[in-house]
Amino acid sequence: MAEQAYLSFFMEFNSLRDCRRGRELEIFETSPISDFRPSKGEGCWLWDEKGDRYLDLLAGTWCSVLGHAHPRFIQAIQTQAKKLIHTGTGVVAQEVRDAAERLATTLPAHLNRTTFLNTGSEAVEFAIKAARIATNRTEVIGFRQGYYGATVNALALSEVGRGASYLPVTSKVPAIPAPTCYRCPLGQSYPECQYACLTEWQADTVQHAKQVAAIMFEPVQARAVIVPPPGYLKALAKLAQELGCLLISEEVTTGMGRTGCWFGFERDNISPDILVLGKALGNGLPVASVVTTTEVEKAFAGKFIHAQSHQNDPFSGAIAATVIDIIRDESLVEKARDMGSHLLRGLERIQSAHAEIGGVRGLGLMAALELDGPSAEQRGVRIQRRLRDKGIIVDFNRPIVAFRFFPPYVLTEAQLNMALDALDSSLEASP
Repeated sequence: MAEQAYLSFFMEFNSLRDCRRGRELEIFETSPISDFRPSKGEGCWLWDEKGDRYLDLLAGTWCSVLGHAHPRFIQAIQTQAKKLIHTGTGVVAQEVRDAAERLATTLPAHLNRTTFLNTGSEAVEFAIKAARIATNRTEVIGFRQGYYGATVNALALSEVGRGASYLPVTSKVPAIPAPTCYRCPLGQSYPECQYACLTEWQADTVQHAKQVAAIMFEPVQARAVIVPPPGYLKALAKLAQELGCLLISEEVTTGMGRTGCWFGFERDNISPDILVLGKALGNGLPVASVVTTTEVEKAFAGKFIHAQSHQNDPFSGAIAATVIDIIRDESLVEKARDMGSHLLRGLERIQSAHAEIGGVRGLGLMAALELDGPSAEQRGVRIQRRLRDKGIIVDFNRPIVAFRFFPPYVLTEAQLNMALDALDSSLEASP
């Protein structure tokens, strides 16, 4: 009887499967999906299925810092894939040790403990748990306009997820105001303000000081490309010290050279307790890292388990080591700094000629051009379309009505000039 029942179920299941053949399995649209269909890439160029060529000023999702199909990077992928990809939890192959050794050469000496993960979101989640356990406190504080990732705790800490009904309430302490000097929430001006946004926040939350495990900051807030004024990060580090909490530098976007330094925290010469890396570390492949100190590791070691299938995979280690080597050998940190200056000057020149531009800001190869006026959002969508018609791929972020630029570090001056000219003419054509 059991065999007959199973046979009947099996035949019914196959019948259902057969009638579904030929149907398309749709992709979840958890965020807007473009109709652009890239088919191959090389350097800063992408080609679509029709063979049309486009200049990629986004490096994918800001990840492919070496450009597409970098020969040395591809060779490393092929070599390691033939050798060893995965070993499993609790095993650390030589490739992972090599990656840690390479990463150490870019870091301050006190940051001497690391693990390799997959995505920036996962690394942020790891850092939040580690900070809570290491300090025996619960509150991790983020920033207004901050974005920390798509996992539960990371998204709840982010501007776009804060207060969402399907996420946990991560903190009783309000987020720190974003250091938006171009539109100061307090109506003050730098440097006369003496970082009033920080001191007022501290005064308002002093009753919660003993609950704060960590402050998590982006050296440049990627969502709106908010660049803090000089000295701000040093003031933030002092605030964390006064609160007795850890300082987490969330450098999933800014890390590995994007700002024109290996790490954004170097700009103010501060020393975070935990560093979170992603995006550039894998050059488009899912590689991330959490780096911390001996003291912090000792405080959380053995008190929580993060046993994840692809933690410290040899394939990830080989990729991370190769990316670091290429960035150093090709002086791409310095190039990001120089090309970033050229990008910002070009955007400022365009701003001076177009009244509809509300502001320009950036650091290294991350920049934003914000539109102004009541129809800015619709105008931005039209301009983005015109740019794509001219073969330029840029991002227009509707909530902040701004174009964002995160090109590969290998962008040439000629390519950048071409993009700036296309942007200028597209703005001139906008009604």
